Amino acid sequence: MRNYKKKIYIALKIITRLTMYGFLCFLLMYACSASKIDKQHFDHVKEMKQVLNNNNDTPFPNQNFVSLTKRILDLSDDQGDIIPLSTASGVLFKNEGDRLYGLTAAHWCAPIKSPDFGLFARMLGYSSIDEANESIVSYANFFGHTYVIDIIDIDSENDVCLFSLNSAFSDQIKKIKIAKKPPNIGEEIFAASAPLGISSPKVRLHFRGYYGGCADDMVECFYTIPGISGSSGSGVLNERGELISILTISIVGFHDVTGGVRLQAIKNIIDKNI
Repeated sequence: MRNYKKKIYIALKIITRLTMYGFLCFLLMYACSASKIDKQHFDHVKEMKQVLNNNNDTPFPNQNFVSLTKRILDLSDDQGDIIPLSTASGVLFKNEGDRLYGLTAAHWCAPIKSPDFGLFARMLGYSSIDEANESIVSYANFFGHTYVIDIIDIDSENDVCLFSLNSAFSDQIKKIKIAKKPPNIGEEIFAASAPLGISSPKVRLHFRGYYGGCADDMVECFYTIPGISGSSGSGVLNERGELISILTISIVGFHDVTGGVRLQAIKNIIDKNI
């Protein structure tokens, strides 16, 4: 009986030690893995800070610019190819933990309703334009990483869209204040854009121009900042680095004049949702 109890005691002791050793090994492996991830994160942030270092020529922080892309799955292709549909620009203005908040143009965020897209959707294998729109996924490229974005709210009348995304690099952006009032006519202003979709982690196209004012009978204000397809959604900052507008339109045949969202519309969509 004693030998039997002794064997049980020895077995329990071995099991306990093996469990402890296993747990210690797990902790060690986890610590090594976490350390490796932290090092990768640190190295990536260091690299991107060097690449995106703002030379203070403009008040637009490089790291607050994001390029945006809409993509759709090609159902007619056995390979399941992903088709890019359109590009836009965006500005990140606030972070809460890993959550980032940004603004872009509403006409880019909204579902696509044109007859041409309906025809294109049927060519891709979709039964209706609504089914195709439900399959569209919107992405943001931030710090060299691609993230699916969440559309929070769309103000179609004023052409402004509020979106968010989650990123481990969220603490790298600078908080951009919303201006209290529009600039004076002739005041210098600044933007960062991806015209024609020109963008990469190592490319930030900065533009400068002048504030032209807002017409009473129009929802847009006007600027002498160049813009073309892909520039929509660019954040416009005043000389103090405060957000005053989002670019939404360019003038056909004269791309050095653009129009954008009124300051009050930006304040309204932010106050309503955040």
